[in-house]
Amino acid sequence: MTFPLIRASTGAMAARFEVALTGGNAVRLEAAARQALQEAVRLDAMLSRYMPGSDVWDINARAAREPVRSDGRVLAFLQRCAALTCVTHGAFDITVGPLLDAWGITDGVGLQPEPADLDAALKITGMHLVEIDRSTRSVRFLREGVLLDTGAIGKGTAIDAIVESLSENGVDHALVESGTSSARCIGAPPGRAGWRIAIHEPLDEAGPGRLHELVLRDKALAVSTPCGKQVFVGGEWRGHVIDPRSGRPVHACLLAAAVGDSAELCDALSTALLVLGAPGLRELTAGGVLDGGLTIEVGDDGRHEVTRVGI
Repeated sequence: MTFPLIRASTGAMAARFEVALTGGNAVRLEAAARQALQEAVRLDAMLSRYMPGSDVWDINARAAREPVRSDGRVLAFLQRCAALTCVTHGAFDITVGPLLDAWGITDGVGLQPEPADLDAALKITGMHLVEIDRSTRSVRFLREGVLLDTGAIGKGTAIDAIVESLSENGVDHALVESGTSSARCIGAPPGRAGWRIAIHEPLDEAGPGRLHELVLRDKALAVSTPCGKQVFVGGEWRGHVIDPRSGRPVHACLLAAAVGDSAELCDALSTALLVLGAPGLRELTAGGVLDGGLTIEVGDDGRHEVTRVGI
């Protein structure tokens, strides 16, 4: 039996969230998709740094002066972010906001920060400066100027919430995507081994890069690249991904992909892998944090070096 593919989408987090469902009654699937996509809108209103009144906006505005009470789901999210910072040895850190501002990445203008300005931004970067108190349901910053930016993980969090909603409504076959960077699937299309997803290597002097095709079933995938959003700084293009430890844009790694059980996890770790490169990929997969992934780095000879583990 052939089932129609039902599609639905919505805008949130400055991105497009799309759901493809199959394997059942079209009316029921459409209703489940519409309900699930509202999770992205709801989470945007909680996690956005830029939306006045969101939980994260409120924390950024007040937490350096006083403990800020927040939703329990936001506190749990922040604790997961802190754990991911620990796992990645600081390569992923949602307090990267001051560094994004220092390089002019936040508003897309592109700036070359003075050494003193960069040093000042680094001093207010780090999850160790964020105090989360579950007993009082509050968040406090230990220094003035700390700034949360959830852009490297928020879409994955929303995708996981969408998948959870679909599953609760009895959907057995679905693919949830946000742009070209994050995805998670439920089951597989009827009669197939999984959902087919392609990862393109970045362009090089020889033309389009190679294509890596994955077949996923009940897994998540996130792809990060500094090439997707760039600013012109000091006569050259710089990527938008910043190493929170050095405060400088990532340049050696051109692309990183992570495969695991959670879109939130993969979103964060694909960003961290741009900083850590192949050694980080091998460490995270060997430690069981990720099922697998790949990194593409620039070798000494200028060629792309692909490291693929577990996929």
